Amino acid sequence: AQRQLTELAARARRRSLRVAFTPAVARWVAQRGFSTDYGAREIRRVIQREVESPLSSFVLAHEGRSSRLIRVRVQDDAVAFAFER
Repeated sequence: AQRQLTELAARARRRSLRVAFTPAVARWVAQRGFSTDYGAREIRRVIQREVESPLSSFVLAHEGRSSRLIRVRVQDDAVAFAFER
């Protein structure tokens, strides 16, 4: 999960967005992305559904502030986004 989140942050950087994930996000994704039937194959889908899509919505909703660092963390068993200075 960490590797795929790092790749997502790199893709965001290429679009002039700075994104940082707390270690808890990788653990959270790994827990949701692992199944006894399919192993870790679901991790990519979990990242797309639970991190990437909401991150895109967050960026679009705060368009003028996209040059700041976006910290992604787990809060109340969900992914949360916040700007840091």
